[in-house]
Amino acid sequence: MRRLAPTWILALVLCGLGVSAAQAQPAISPRPFQPLFGGIAPPPATPQHLIFDVTLAEAYDDDIFSELRPGLELLSPRTSGYYAMLVVGTDYAKRSPRTQFAASVSSALRYYNDLQQVRSVAHSAGLGFSAGLARYTTLTLNQSAAYSPSFLYSLFPSAAEPGLGEGAPPAPDYASVDYESMSYSGNLRLARTTSHRGSVSATAEYRYLDYLHWNEQRRDAATYGAGAEWARGVTRYSLLRAGYHFRRADFTYANAGGQTMEHALEAGVNYARSLSPNQAVDVTLSLGPAIIDYPSMANDPAIEGRHFKATGEAALRYTLGPWSTSAVYTRGVEYLAELTQPVLMQGASLSLDALLTSRLDVSLSGRYATGQSAMNRNGLNLDTYSANARVRYALGRNLAGYVEYLYYFYDFRRGTQLPSGIPGALERNGVRAGLSLWLPALQR
Repeated sequence: MRRLAPTWILALVLCGLGVSAAQAQPAISPRPFQPLFGGIAPPPATPQHLIFDVTLAEAYDDDIFSELRPGLELLSPRTSGYYAMLVVGTDYAKRSPRTQFAASVSSALRYYNDLQQVRSVAHSAGLGFSAGLARYTTLTLNQSAAYSPSFLYSLFPSAAEPGLGEGAPPAPDYASVDYESMSYSGNLRLARTTSHRGSVSATAEYRYLDYLHWNEQRRDAATYGAGAEWARGVTRYSLLRAGYHFRRADFTYANAGGQTMEHALEAGVNYARSLSPNQAVDVTLSLGPAIIDYPSMANDPAIEGRHFKATGEAALRYTLGPWSTSAVYTRGVEYLAELTQPVLMQGASLSLDALLTSRLDVSLSGRYATGQSAMNRNGLNLDTYSANARVRYALGRNLAGYVEYLYYFYDFRRGTQLPSGIPGALERNGVRAGLSLWLPALQR
């Protein structure tokens, strides 16, 4: 079951498939031709690297000011306009035969032409460490922190888990309101290989949201969890796994409060295989029940009690030479601090990345998520969509130009009560054109 993307303090990236999952992963063969722009490829697997990424763009949105509420309507009645955007990122990693350390930092700034001011939109940082404690035992620790993240955006399912040391990426294009907050997440994982094809692992995770300006409508929220997983390869290309996960969510709002307890069982299979020198497929399926104990709610005392929910995930990734596509479906209970109760979410995403020539690449993606109150079908209801299309042309190994289109929409249906200041619906179209700079300061 995929969890909501978090944010920092004692932790890991929950590698759901564990050490033995790597045994079932195919070795993707080299593409027929290599991209000229170095920013396309994943970070190099060198003993040590330090890479800087800088993106500078001019953008236009038809709902540019919605995220600057409240009060901006008094300054300007316009709901669209131009702005300049700067996104800066740093990625560092150091590896040895027994240990690995990784860190990343990213920031997003905007200059609004109409307001003639620079706004700090989002910042994030990640830190990760992995070490072999014994011949067959590995300890992994990941933690991240983010300033002013976009919570609704994190509902969309992803085809990949965050890597070691990766923080939550800034998502300024999906912000809906200007509320300052810090979110922290962490994950700790201990894995042991028990046989040639088998492994067991234990995890502990934590997530905390801290609003920088506390009020009765918005208070801090936290989620804690732990779990265990068993995995075993049954063939050269397939892997079976089963696990148990526990989560506790603390909600404190003006009209609701208490702790929600979740116990979830999960069983699944992974199939990964290279079909030819330039062709590979990776399929993941999982399914399981979740038992959720809800506290009594001041605004609806009848909600208290135990509920059963079905959760699961299905993911497909297919690579054919310079073309790569992925599709993901998830169903599970999410705990969003912006909302007043746990939400049963269903989401799907589809993406396509293609390297058309050594200089030209195209990226297309579409995502959808829908949710309703996990406690009351007549309560909260949410629909959200996103689509993105980008064309990038390499001007050299370190510099590329790009144009991009973005669509984002969400709608809380049936008069869902939201904290003050959050719009009940948002629709945004945006266009960006800019330059991406990739600077490998250290590779050795």
